Amino acid sequence: MCSVCSRSCCNRTRSPRTPGEPPSWRWQTPSRSTWQKKLFDRACQEGRDVGPVGASCLIKLCAHRRDLDGALELYYRMCAVRTTLNKFTYNCLLHLCGLLGRVNDAMDILAIMVSEAESNIECKPDGYSYSAVLHAIHAAKRWESLNIVFFAILKANLVTESQPWCLLISGATHAGKIEWADNYWKGWKASCGVPDVVVYNVYLGALSRAGRLEQIQSLIQEMEDCGLRPDAYTFVSLLTAVARASSSVVVVEGLVLEMRRRGIQLNLQLGAALLNAYKRAPELTYLSPAQVDPLLERANSLLRELRAKRLVSNLTFGLMAGVYIQAGQAQHVEAILAEGTRAGCPPDANGYRALGVQCDEAGLSEQATHYRTLFETMEREKMQAKKKTERQAQWLSGDTSWQNQPDSVKGGRTMASAR
Repeated sequence: MCSVCSRSCCNRTRSPRTPGEPPSWRWQTPSRSTWQKKLFDRACQEGRDVGPVGASCLIKLCAHRRDLDGALELYYRMCAVRTTLNKFTYNCLLHLCGLLGRVNDAMDILAIMVSEAESNIECKPDGYSYSAVLHAIHAAKRWESLNIVFFAILKANLVTESQPWCLLISGATHAGKIEWADNYWKGWKASCGVPDVVVYNVYLGALSRAGRLEQIQSLIQEMEDCGLRPDAYTFVSLLTAVARASSSVVVVEGLVLEMRRRGIQLNLQLGAALLNAYKRAPELTYLSPAQVDPLLERANSLLRELRAKRLVSNLTFGLMAGVYIQAGQAQHVEAILAEGTRAGCPPDANGYRALGVQCDEAGLSEQATHYRTLFETMEREKMQAKKKTERQAQWLSGDTSWQNQPDSVKGGRTMASAR
């Protein structure tokens, strides 16, 4: 019977409080890992093979708790008693490796799958297996491991799977290795006979970061020749390349007309890409104020449309503020930021940092100093909040070792402030 709710149906009991323990409730309930081990031990004692379904369920319980070490311990015990496994069991392990960024463990499990597939085709890695390994690489930012997975995918000949190729190309983009993205793109085209608009869009994103506008245009034409229809994300890549090339407003307006002709609807990313293209347009810097006003009205009209459709974020208002800075009308920036705050999109630390850089480039030293100060203040407050959260977690867990640190390290916090 529960000592709190006095119900016989409740199997919870309150543990006695130890000296120095914070006044919090601690429930003594059997953990899922205990259940897993008991279930598996009972099956082993009875000489039962839990099979791939049972093994996957046991590993999945560890995945819910993000306990990779416990999952690996269960896996090794399964191997010791020769439990029947298949790719789904291994994929549960790889999924957990991807969540935690455990690249080395993911590589080891993938190698075991390839080895086991020689005698048991049910253990052969599929697209999900390679995607989970690539997720681990993305989480840990171990970009040097991309090529290892690339050659493994080529050897596996995954014809119908597009997600691993998308993760490869996007990883190369994040790593700043456009030549790797080119190789992955050629590998996908050589091994995959079915055109996929998602892979095209990911590669277009890589090309847009490299500023290859002409190659983007030819690739979009290639998409249409293959029977694929460019979508909003295709134009996001195209507009990003246009912005990096500081193309004229005439080019941007031409793309807007093309989007309308194709019936492409605005989304959050496309709206931000359009505002960025307006911000990078050279006309904002060399035209007279009377000529700049119509350009600002187009950008404001786009912002109003995005607000009406609720497709705004703090980046949207930060880009609109950047448009005014480029046009030499920094006096409107605070009004734009206030409008964003009213819309539930207040500027964050990265937004203030970007505004400071833009003001520096525009020669507005006073405003640049102001936004840099706001950025540093928000970063400092974020760090203090993070330390306070860590101290609260230590205190609630009964760890009081941090109290022995000097005040300069603790930030002058006491037990009362930690509460």
